[in-house]
Amino acid sequence: MKRREVLKLGVTGALAFAAGLYVRPVISAKPEKIKGKYFVEVHDLAPWVYQAGYLQKMNDYLDNIGINRRDYFLIPSNKDDKEILEHNPGFIGYVKRKILGRYPIGHHGLLHWPIDEENGVYEFTYANKEQTRKKCEEAVRIHEKVFGRPPDGGEVPPNWSYSPEALETFLEYYPYVSIYDFVLIRDGPPIFAQAYLPTSGIEDPEKSAKMFLQEIDYYKPDVVRIVIHPQDTKSEYFEEVAERVINIVEGRGYELSTYERELGGGGKTLSQQIT
Repeated sequence: MKRREVLKLGVTGALAFAAGLYVRPVISAKPEKIKGKYFVEVHDLAPWVYQAGYLQKMNDYLDNIGINRRDYFLIPSNKDDKEILEHNPGFIGYVKRKILGRYPIGHHGLLHWPIDEENGVYEFTYANKEQTRKKCEEAVRIHEKVFGRPPDGGEVPPNWSYSPEALETFLEYYPYVSIYDFVLIRDGPPIFAQAYLPTSGIEDPEKSAKMFLQEIDYYKPDVVRIVIHPQDTKSEYFEEVAERVINIVEGRGYELSTYERELGGGGKTLSQQIT
């Protein structure tokens, strides 16, 4: 893994990525060529980021700068409270008012909990198909019970750590799966689109923005994925870096979009289109 990628993910994320790297058996079709688009993925949609005020702060900021298309990935449960969503009506009310029906909501695992964080082992790192199905079915059950509808987005495996069996199984339940360097589509070719985390762990805003600029200018990706966590707003430099990142991608001609918008069709949602 390149040094830049290690810096972006951190040690734990890098180890998890390495553990789940072998996905080529699942990627059997030539990648889809979508050019000139950028996606904003909001990971870790969960009660705790609402309780801390991070979710509200992030959403208000993204609204203010015109990021009116984004994909959310919900953590449906918790290791200490399996029905944590139902036990947090304030969070659910906020999601229903501000996100549900306005932006696609997918899943970010079931518990999103490290089994062995030191070695980068998460809930799907070594999961077989049966184990993955149980977790996916439980995640969908919780989602439908709380929101009255199935998830209309895809899956992001926690820390991009997954087995090939888990990755293949995700596509039985979700219309797409967003992994570190691909977006896999059910019954369709994948999109090659590497994720960037420019607002994560900011220590020096100038360095964070410069690193992102260098990578975009060096790799010149067809598609850019910007991953934001609500807790990134803990940094006093979050808004500065986020604005510079958006200015960079838009200054280079990338157009903001969502997976549903690009891969759906005929006015249907992505899940309706593919299933």
